[in-house]
Amino acid sequence: MDDNEKFCRLIQILSEDGVQGLEFFRLDDFKGLRGLSSLLSRQPGEELFKIPFRYLFTDYDIEKHSKLSEIWKKHPKLLAEFQQNSRSETGVYPFILKFYYELIQPSTEFNRIWFSMFPRDLNGHTIAWSDKELKGCGNLCPIR
Repeated sequence: MDDNEKFCRLIQILSEDGVQGLEFFRLDDFKGLRGLSSLLSRQPGEELFKIPFRYLFTDYDIEKHSKLSEIWKKHPKLLAEFQQNSRSETGVYPFILKFYYELIQPSTEFNRIWFSMFPRDLNGHTIAWSDKELKGCGNLCPIR
């Protein structure tokens, strides 16, 4: 399945879950960067579509993540620092753990397809960043 077919499947999953308006978007290339392109003219501030919360990749309720709970038990300090201040330098690590866990073992079809569309050339991506660069990002997930 190529990326356009994967994108169509993601659209189908979201549409079956009640998301409207996605048929007016396509996967496009912007000088080597991939993103969404609208097939319609849009106005500034216009709502394009609403994605249900369960499809958002966030650190919300990360302490209850069933697969990561074993890590929290073995490394309680990691989660404690996140719970104390998710915007702290070390507060980013639980989210990164969740990200890589989902990359390796996606929990849903949606995540499996979405992660399979990520670039494979990781030069310049966060996986190659130093601790200092990662910590400089602060909280990587603004959805609370």
